[in-house]
Amino acid sequence: MNVMRKHLLGLLALSALGLFGCEKATTVSVPMRAERLEHIVSLSPSTTEIMGITSINFEGRTKACNYPQLVLSKTVYGDLKPNYEAITKDRTQLVVFDAELYSDEDKAKLKSTGAKLYEFKATTINDFEKEMLTLGSLVGSETNIQQYVDRIRRSRREAEGDAPPKKIKSVLILPGTGGSHMIAGTKSFQAEIMRVIGTEPLGPDTAKFETLTPEFLFQANPDVIIVAGEAKSFLADTRFANLEAVKNLNVFGNNQDMWVRRGGRVDNLIDQAHKALMLVIKK
Repeated sequence: MNVMRKHLLGLLALSALGLFGCEKATTVSVPMRAERLEHIVSLSPSTTEIMGITSINFEGRTKACNYPQLVLSKTVYGDLKPNYEAITKDRTQLVVFDAELYSDEDKAKLKSTGAKLYEFKATTINDFEKEMLTLGSLVGSETNIQQYVDRIRRSRREAEGDAPPKKIKSVLILPGTGGSHMIAGTKSFQAEIMRVIGTEPLGPDTAKFETLTPEFLFQANPDVIIVAGEAKSFLADTRFANLEAVKNLNVFGNNQDMWVRRGGRVDNLIDQAHKALMLVIKK
């Protein structure tokens, strides 16, 4: 019996060699999920939008965070500055924020609370998507984040597939009070959106909003003026009445928060801005 068993085992071994050859066995490594981060605070309106839109479970926000409406029930952990004491006391595990809003000193203080820090700093849509996907992995919300990323990609494809026949020169104006307006830099995230909808952004060579001078705008002479907010708030400034874009009524506005926040409505911004642009150039 033992001889027959050995014979059978030998046949099985030969069969295995025949099937798989002489390759060495490989070990498949399945990565373990890192520590589950559950007590999360968002310290910028843009990141709070992302958390709210993608249904990430988080505990706190800043006083300025107001969208979507469900975030208003969250605990306020900051106004102009974070409440470092409360963040420490409540044993916050992760603080998410827009890097542009806080100084190095602020970030050092946040780090001293014992919480992990996650900063959003992208100036391109691709990098923004990567930052969101990384956040999704950190907090165990990969599926919801991926769905939002997919919506952005779909809006982008549709806008780029319906581009104007030629590039339209444009500027993005953030209107201010007393004639003090700002203009988006050509390296900014906003400029990336402007390119996606089919325009060529004009502005300072920076990644942020800068003070607008009338001289610059007349020299640039854009085909279209996009207003981050109500168009009438810019059109009321009589200094720009003789601009070609103003005389031709090639001016349109979109929700200001969507333009200034790199948040949870990027897909909507692309859709709305592209539709408004096409209406302007087809009239």
